[in-house]
Amino acid sequence: HIWLHPENAIIIVKHLTAWLAEQYPHLASAYNRNSQSLIDKINQVSQEMQQDLAPLKSNRYMVLHDATQYFQKHFQLLKPETLSFHENIQPGIKSYIKARQVLKAGGFSCILVDKRKPNNSLQTIAGDLSIKFVVIDFSGAAASSYSELLRQFGLKMKDCLTQNNP
Repeated sequence: HIWLHPENAIIIVKHLTAWLAEQYPHLASAYNRNSQSLIDKINQVSQEMQQDLAPLKSNRYMVLHDATQYFQKHFQLLKPETLSFHENIQPGIKSYIKARQVLKAGGFSCILVDKRKPNNSLQTIAGDLSIKFVVIDFSGAAASSYSELLRQFGLKMKDCLTQNNP
């Protein structure tokens, strides 16, 4: 999920712009204008998210797999508690038992659930614990632009990290 780090997205935009300008030199100025506009939007949304997430940096959350790592690093959030290191590898019973123990110890703002791959086991291990679930689209497939994807992801993370009753 490399695209969830705004600086990575800017690098990708710059590389694609250079490649397109090389392939279609007569459109290079338009590509460069559009590229700069996108980079400006990315920086603006990133700054907004920095302000929104700064007071929540020490709040803990849990995910099935660490799809948030690039976002988390950029915005200096705590590393989440994860059950699996890869999205295509399902955790075993030991991982679920450990997750239940960690959740029972407390201190978690929420559990993030992937919109595309919901996992009922997370709700089962949370069971009677008072913890909220926030559904998030790790892929950003529904967003109409990258800046919208970043904003939506940031708002979901803010919702997750804001401690309140589920």
